[in-house]
Amino acid sequence: RDRAFNDYHVETLLTRCNKIKALGLELNLTDVSLINIGQCLNGTLEELSLGPCDEISLWGFLELKYMPRLKILNVFYYRCKDEGEEIQNLRKHLPHLMIKTFWWLNWLKFVSSVTYKQENYGQLKINV
Repeated sequence: RDRAFNDYHVETLLTRCNKIKALGLELNLTDVSLINIGQCLNGTLEELSLGPCDEISLWGFLELKYMPRLKILNVFYYRCKDEGEEIQNLRKHLPHLMIKTFWWLNWLKFVSSVTYKQENYGQLKINV
């Protein structure tokens, strides 16, 4: 049995904690989690930080378009220092968001520098 934190666990968390303002998921998630984030945190989420996004498509990210309070999207971009076409597409389709990208070393610094009040659940950071 897979013990990794996955889309199912994110859904469970979000149905129980639906007033989250800042959420950091250092996990490899799929479009399913972004759909659940959009449905459960539509009225409260202001900042979303995502770890590796290999399994999230442009269509998954477009779910964030319908979140009026969301202003900041931090994305771990694993390919290289320079932003690729995928990130440019995100900026084009989500112009209301400030999209920050991080690659390996910058991501590690960013994650370790989060200063807001948080509760840590392994690889999950939550600000309520």
